[in-house]
Amino acid sequence: QLAAPTSDAFTAIAAAGDATCAVNNGMVCWGTTVANIPAPTYLIGSGNLDAGTAHTCQSQTNGGLGCWGDNSFGQRAVASGYQRGLDADGDLACAIGGNGTLSCWGDNTHAGATPPGNPVRQVEIGQFNGCAVRGTGEAACWGWNVNGQSTPPAGLFRSVSTGLNHSCGLREDSTLACWGYNADGQVGALSEPPLDLPT
Repeated sequence: QLAAPTSDAFTAIAAAGDATCAVNNGMVCWGTTVANIPAPTYLIGSGNLDAGTAHTCQSQTNGGLGCWGDNSFGQRAVASGYQRGLDADGDLACAIGGNGTLSCWGDNTHAGATPPGNPVRQVEIGQFNGCAVRGTGEAACWGWNVNGQSTPPAGLFRSVSTGLNHSCGLREDSTLACWGYNADGQVGALSEPPLDLPT
């Protein structure tokens, strides 16, 4: 195992499974041993960093993405030209290309690797499903749907997020919506007033 840094100033962090990576003036990772990181090829200070169970991906200076760590399911086989909207979970990762095209790679057993119609402007994947905001603003989800977590409500969204068996979204009017499994109140009755967020 690698030891966590005791002090420094960081600009991005990603954690999943038993490992964590962060960006400072280079790249540091700790927890479960990961493959050596070719730090000079990565965008130092970039917030575009995310980790799955045993792999991590980050923006590269060549305009694409680079991934390291476990490759049992092709987690490091990112297509060229994808850099925006990076998200990873389990043994899967997704990213958005310059034209809004969504690409996913790795193990699609649970979350599925069938993205919604393109273009998209934001994406997040969970252990069992994935959700994205289309260029038109509607939410679209795919993957496991036994609890309705991949059936978003109608309307326009700024962003979406996925949990274990439920999904949530921030609507364009700053209200919240959640759908899917609700045995622990994670979908809940969202009656909070609209959030005062910058546009």
